[in-house]
Amino acid sequence: MISMTTKLLVFILSCILFIYPIKAETSSFKDDINKLSIFKNAFDKMYGEMKHLENSATRHETGYFSNIENDQIENLLFRYLILRTSIWEIVNKYRDYSTYSDDPSENMKALIIGYTSALILYKYSGILITTNMEDDQAIDKLNESYYISGIPRGTFQTVFTSLTKHENLDELDIAHELISTEMNEPGTELYSLIKDPIYGPLLNDLDQLHLAHVKLREEILNHFFLITPELTNRFRHSSIKKKVEDLIIKTGSRFNALKAMVLTYGGHLKSPLSNHITFSDREKDTLISILHPGDIILIYSEGYMSNIFLPGIFKHGIVFVGSKNGWEENDWRSINISLEQRSFIRPGDDIIEAIAEGVVSGSLKMILENKINRLAVFRPDLSKNQVQDVLKTVHSYLGNSYDFSFDFNNAETQVCTELIYRGFNDIGPIHFELSKRAGAMNMSAEDICRSALGTGNLELITLVIEDEYRAGKPRFVEKEYRTKIINELLD
Repeated sequence: MISMTTKLLVFILSCILFIYPIKAETSSFKDDINKLSIFKNAFDKMYGEMKHLENSATRHETGYFSNIENDQIENLLFRYLILRTSIWEIVNKYRDYSTYSDDPSENMKALIIGYTSALILYKYSGILITTNMEDDQAIDKLNESYYISGIPRGTFQTVFTSLTKHENLDELDIAHELISTEMNEPGTELYSLIKDPIYGPLLNDLDQLHLAHVKLREEILNHFFLITPELTNRFRHSSIKKKVEDLIIKTGSRFNALKAMVLTYGGHLKSPLSNHITFSDREKDTLISILHPGDIILIYSEGYMSNIFLPGIFKHGIVFVGSKNGWEENDWRSINISLEQRSFIRPGDDIIEAIAEGVVSGSLKMILENKINRLAVFRPDLSKNQVQDVLKTVHSYLGNSYDFSFDFNNAETQVCTELIYRGFNDIGPIHFELSKRAGAMNMSAEDICRSALGTGNLELITLVIEDEYRAGKPRFVEKEYRTKIINELLD
């Protein structure tokens, strides 16, 4: 792995300025490429279910959506928004690709991933519009607000606006023109990546994604022609080549034009603006020293797939399993996992969580380097043997895929809180109640918090918030104030 200097990237999203650090490392590129593949598969599955719902809907006879169909639509829309937000984060991550690192080759890789992400985002957003645009009843349903899952009113209209905004489409066309030319010219950075086993497949897919984007936008614009005649006319007669030529003249070269072109694909429905806590190495060690295997960690942090659109003072749940450094073979046998699952655990790992890539082993120190805004640790009132049973169960899900349906009735895939539910529910005095959200039975991180405070079966071990006197620094809240602060946040 090639280690690069950490850069501070400045991004502008919907006229909001926000900042967060990213390491330009080859492994980060691979992780994001893998995420794109996961998101595409999840989108395809979601639209397959949407098609099935359309074909089997009883509303065509009754004239209205049944409560079951309403729940199914909410769930599908919720999943779309989660996936859309997650892909947008990748687009936004690589927007300033020209200054991503000091290595031009790394910058071109960042451009490829960012541009591919933008086209994927357009494709699957376009499918949402074209699938439903001839059905006024479906449009009304997709424009409804869904209070429990936090989906705002006007989702369909907002997505439509983002897909027809001329600035967005012009930049996608300009990017295609510049990248296509650069790819076909020997000696350029992009040309050198065509045969790369990682980036070559992305480059080969760009034409197909671009054609899908053009087809979808034309279909949308033609359908809404009477609504947007001026906009439609603009696209039909604008010359992207002329815009590209003007940009090249302005910047001095095609390469500089490519560097100057910024993907500002808009229409984001949930701004990830937040100021995160920065932990020192000593503070990280202090926190980890408090923890025991079997502790439940709840965090409020942007950037996680789970519960992005659900309200709550915590958004993500993690199980602390402890470091396995120095483990003997008997220790490994005690958690009863396969050799394949064992291979997922790296030296220094001490947590298990469900994220976009599925149920994974990870390091709490790495989590603390990300955008943590608030953190609480709850310790279940369990015996040593019961904790061991929990750890066996949690480890048994290593390698499971992410549950994009957010449905706890399906045990085949997991979200973060689902992993906690399956590991701890009805072990000793621990019992969690499920609620119906996004048309499915599930449990949020805030539900876990409320259950802990309400039953007393999970002890609040520590609470970390931002220090009001030291902006961006953690405050380890004193024991006598922890519950009071959480209750104030809950209210």
